[in-house]
Parts: sequence; structure tokens; C-alpha cells
Amino acid sequence: LTPTRELAQQVTNVFKQYSRQTKINIACVVGKESYTSQIESIRKGAQVVVATPGRLLDLLETKKINKFSPETVVFDEADEMLNMGFIDDIKSILKFIPEKRQTVFFSATFPQAIIKLAKMEQVNPISIRMDNEREKSSPLIEQHFFVIKNEEKKNAIIRLFEMNNPHKAIIFCRTKGDTEVLQNHFINKNFKAKALHGDLSQQDRKRAVNNFKDGSYNILIATDIASRGLDIDDLSHVFNYDLPENYDRYTHRIGRTGRAGKKGEAFTFTTKSEWRSNSFLRHVDMKNIKLAEIPNKEKVEKIALENLNEEIKTTKISPESKVLIEKILEDHNSEDLICKLITLVNSKKKISGPEYIGLPQKRLDQFVSEIKRTTSKSRKVKDFENKRSNNKRRPRKFWRERK
Repeated sequence: LTPTRELAQQVTNVFKQYSRQTKINIACVVGKESYTSQIESIRKGAQVVVATPGRLLDLLETKKINKFSPETVVFDEADEMLNMGFIDDIKSILKFIPEKRQTVFFSATFPQAIIKLAKMEQVNPISIRMDNEREKSSPLIEQHFFVIKNEEKKNAIIRLFEMNNPHKAIIFCRTKGDTEVLQNHFINKNFKAKALHGDLSQQDRKRAVNNFKDGSYNILIATDIASRGLDIDDLSHVFNYDLPENYDRYTHRIGRTGRAGKKGEAFTFTTKSEWRSNSFLRHVDMKNIKLAEIPNKEKVEKIALENLNEEIKTTKISPESKVLIEKILEDHNSEDLICKLITLVNSKKKISGPEYIGLPQKRLDQFVSEIKRTTSKSRKVKDFENKRSNNKRRPRKFWRERK
């Protein structure tokens, strides 16, 4: 059982890949796809069924599949299933499954609801933890935080794309509407981008992921539906356009990059008020994070010119261009021609937005010092209050009750 269709399909593909030399049959059971083919693949004798809770429960309750007796039940991303409201579906599914079975929970975190379910459904379970791994982000991921205003976000993210020229990037937004708005913003700036969210049909979601993988476009703008389970090769950058709701989700998001020994970069936008109020930021290890300013227009233009010069140096001359240049030089001298070509290229790569975005480095340093002082002061107050409460005499009520 997996929380999303994308993850179910990925797990199915991995099973097929690993079992290529065997006679194991695998069925993928997810919503918004044909009932007939899924039921048929189970009835033919699938040894492995990979499913999302809603569709599997539907098949079991309507008795479209009978004698469903798995020997092992695996809950993948159990905490995410809880977050997505699948806990009741899971309890209902377990009523259709034999009590004599092996039950396995895979989860980045174990909230109380999952622990309670595990205690009900498991007998003498063994807990295996990967040495606090969830609290560590990969050393291959370079993490950047930018303190900006909410109204600066659109200009800021375009500026970072102009500066870094990501090979392939995922941008995480809080809502479906935000992904659509940001997709249109990128397209208007001549970037190839696609939104991915839960309101898209299964076919559209599959097409979006496949087109992103094959390089048809290099920007995927997604809700957290894409933060788990998507395995994208060569993902160079992850952008947190909106702060995630907790630290675990942050690590899952940025964990889409920096895989298989490759380096990756993660960029996160936050405002002053979010930094002060959001509890997840208190879990972030500041030693591994660069609190940076958004590069100004002049700096980006300088980098763009250097990149253009490098592109010119490395570009091979085609036979067609030699024929074309001879015709063009009949009407232009070589210096004018070069100037016009550079003007043409620069007009298409024009750096957009205001000169400066977000806090400059000096104000950023002041803000960090302020946060450190506030944090240190609150800790001292808390320690003092704890000490004072420990030194208090026992309340009179206690003695009266004791008498």
C-alpha cells in the first residue's frame, strides 16, 4: 500500500525490473484507471499487488476480487498515508485480510496514530531505525535560505533561475492554485515549465512526469504530491517556493536531489515573520545552510555575459552557418554583425525584475544576530523558570490531602 498513484507505479516498475528473470506477476491497483485490467491481473494470480488504499478498498467492498489472502502486507510511507487521511481506509482494508500475516510499516516518522495502529495489527514487532537518518540531509545537497517578502517571490525565483540556469528543477508550492499561477509566470518568461497536482487526471500526471524525465521541459512545479516517491534522474535543484509544514517534509522535498552520488542544490524562500514563528526552522542545522541574498541584476548580467562568451567558445561551426555568413557579410561589416547578434541574443535573455530583491547581506546578518539573541534569551528565561519551579516548596494542598 502506498499513499499516491505515482509511488504505486514506481514501486510496480521496480518490482518488474528486479523480477525480470522470474515468473512473478505484479498488479498495480490505483484510482482513475481501468477496473477491468486491474481485476484481471489479480485474478490471473498476481503474487504482488501494489495499490493505493482507496481503489483497493473499493475492489474489496464491492467484492470485485475474492479470496484476497496476502501473506505479507507492507505500508509504504505510513506517515504520509496518515497525513492524507487514509487511516480509516487502512483499518477497513485490514478487516478483509487474514490475521495470520506479516505486517510491515515503512515510515520517515512514527506519529501516535501509526504507533497505535501498529500495536493493534502487529505481534511482537521489531523496530528498526536507520540511526536518526531522517534528521540528516545529504552532505551532497547545498542548502540556501533567502529571507524575502511574499510579494517578491515571483521575481526572486526567476532571478535565481537566470543566475543558476538549473539543468532540471522541482519547485514545491503549498496549493494547487499556486502551481498553476507559477507555471504561467514561467511560461511568460520563456521557460519550459509544467504544473503537477492532485486535480490533474491520472493520464495528465503520468504525462507530466514522463515529459519532465525525458527533458521535454526542465521545470516541474508541484504540490507535496511529488515530494515522496518520485525518482527523477539528474535533478539538479529543488526550490521551496513555500515553506513546508514541518522539518520531515522539508527533508523529503530536498531529498529529491543529491542522489546516487551526484551533487544537488536546495533553495528555500522564507519571510521574517515565518522565520520567527515557524517551528520547523528551529530543527534546521544552520551549520549546513547558507543564508544568502538574492543576486542583484548587475551580478546576474555579468554571469550571463560570461556564460554567453563560454557558449561561443565551445559551439562548433556548422557548414550551413558558413554559407549564411557569406551572404550576411555582403550587407554588414563583421564588427556590426557581431554587435547585432549579441544584441539579438541579449534581448531574448534579458534579466527581469527590480535591481535588488530581498534582504541585502548586511541586513541579513543583523537579522540572524537578532534571531540568535532572541533564541538565547528565551532559553535563559525558560531555564530560570524551570529552576525556580523546582525550588518551590510543595503546595499546601498536597499536605492537606496527605493529612
